[in-house]
Amino acid sequence: MPKLTLHSYCGMAFPLYEGDVHDCRIKAYECIRNHRRSGRDVSVLKSGRRWEMLEAEDAAMVYDDTGIMALTGEDDVESSY
Repeated sequence: MPKLTLHSYCGMAFPLYEGDVHDCRIKAYECIRNHRRSGRDVSVLKSGRRWEMLEAEDAAMVYDDTGIMALTGEDDVESSY
């Protein structure tokens, strides 16, 4: 079953969602939208599969929600996009 996980720069991994590919991508895009609304950037590392959640340029510390957000799981993830 596909999973959406945030591998945070603080050294932790946070499971964000587990379900079908479509629902995982919806959750990913919600996270991206919220991250951008807070004034921080998101880089696409692999379309529909992997994103880098960046911190603000003037940040004094690394936030828990910055790092690599990745969609992993069954081989269906690769072929469904």
